Amino acid sequence: LLEERGHRDEARALMGGGQPARGYDVSVKRYAEKALRRAYTTRTPASDPDILDALGLDPDVAADVSRYLSEMPEAGQIVPGQGDFDYMERLSHDVIVKMKWDSLEDEPMLPLEKAFVAGGFRDADSAKALVAYVHKAMFAPIQQTSDKRLVDVSMALPKGMSVYEIMRQCDLGVYEARVVQSMIV
Repeated sequence: LLEERGHRDEARALMGGGQPARGYDVSVKRYAEKALRRAYTTRTPASDPDILDALGLDPDVAADVSRYLSEMPEAGQIVPGQGDFDYMERLSHDVIVKMKWDSLEDEPMLPLEKAFVAGGFRDADSAKALVAYVHKAMFAPIQQTSDKRLVDVSMALPKGMSVYEIMRQCDLGVYEARVVQSMIV
């Protein structure tokens, strides 16, 4: 919410620091969103120079759009129950299951263009935040939990399930699915 209201530095400080993001012109962000939609429909990565050429951008704007799309924000610390943990978990579940991204453990960096469209985001910043969150959640250390809900879920699952399978079957976000996966015996 703070970032959407123009208080990007305060939001980063609350979410665990990180470098302030470089400010981009609104037009650069809008062209990036068009590039993401076009990349999704043509099934090419958003980093493909042909996507930007197809938008008819001058070289300076195209370079800014490319730079903007390649810069990923830092996800804050993942602490269950704090900040927007529940929101990001729900969002990660919805987007990953909708994308059918069953190779999550092999490829934890979601393709930005697919996440943008699958999440129905209105801006690329939100999609970039989700991609950064999922990537961080896949590598964050698992904290011991006494959450009865997660313990009960882990008792009912067979050993060897992937994070994606747990997310899909148990309606969990990426971090909670990893917690459940670590508790399966």
